Amino acid sequence: MLAMNCAAAEMRGSGESVIRRRGRKSGAGKSFCVKWLWRVAFGVAALIWVYCLAAHLFTVAGRPIPVIDPLLVGAVGAAITWIGVWPVRRLAWDKIVPTPKVVPVVFVISFVCGMWPMIVGSGVANTHPMAIFGNTGVPSGEPGDRYLGSHGRRVRTLTEDEYQQVVEWEKVVRSGFSAAFSGAILAYALYLRRARNTPSVALHQICAANN
Repeated sequence: MLAMNCAAAEMRGSGESVIRRRGRKSGAGKSFCVKWLWRVAFGVAALIWVYCLAAHLFTVAGRPIPVIDPLLVGAVGAAITWIGVWPVRRLAWDKIVPTPKVVPVVFVISFVCGMWPMIVGSGVANTHPMAIFGNTGVPSGEPGDRYLGSHGRRVRTLTEDEYQQVVEWEKVVRSGFSAAFSGAILAYALYLRRARNTPSVALHQICAANN
């Protein structure tokens, strides 16, 4: 009887050991996948910002290249942020992680890209985007009948040159928005990377705690 109990205890111990080893392997695999996914997401954020910044500069120089829609940038940025935040969501890392010095630089550059076209304006009367209470409108109409319209109201007639000038400046504004949104996302991703690499919130510790 004693021998049977000892054998049963050994079997239970062996089974528990196998389960622990499998758990460690599962945790290691999970950690690797999460790290790999985050590296890809961070790389995408950096590439999007570089492209949007280049697109803005080319557009300002009069040689526009395709611009990523600001809404698409925001959607991709939301996914990147989720991938970065989710593993550390339950930890108070925001109180212990210093902000990387490059974050303010990226944020300021992006903020300037988004704001300066709005402040400068196209130079065509009644089209300045900051003139909230002015008699402003957006370019509309067919060739030979260009005008500024506002909520179905005709503000004033535009010449063809004025119309093309406003349209071209809208491209500058749009490219600036894309650079601003993508830069804000990259700045936050840089902060998240610092948070995830901080020893107190290292990813292997997070996986071990979850397991």
